[in-house]
Amino acid sequence: MARFEIVNRIARYNTTFMGAEPDLEPGFLGWIELIRPNGDPAGYIYLEDKAKGSRLGGVGRFDPPYVVMSRPIREAALLFTVLDSNRPLQLRYHGEEERGGSTFLEEDFTTQTEEIRQDIESEVGRALFTR
Repeated sequence: MARFEIVNRIARYNTTFMGAEPDLEPGFLGWIELIRPNGDPAGYIYLEDKAKGSRLGGVGRFDPPYVVMSRPIREAALLFTVLDSNRPLQLRYHGEEERGGSTFLEEDFTTQTEEIRQDIESEVGRALFTR
């Protein structure tokens, strides 16, 4: 079994909403396609009533492979807030190809500008001192 430690930077995203199609699994809303700066897929976030585990896709076709994760529909607003934040983002995967693994959508601190870094530090400072 191959073990993967993948970090895919995200440049933009597209959405596809399916609605209540008769051939689809009940409770499946659609997906968010995350796209790397070079145009290759970074990953997909499926929006469904009951979230499932993460896995890899495009193994052997994309280097590194893309990541497929699932989130409950109730988290869609939060996901779009993060995606529309204008902050550099990445999708990080730790796990195996066959068994799946853990996936994280997070800020990409390696590409942040000094202005964004100061903004984050100021927000963190305010949160610490206002409690």
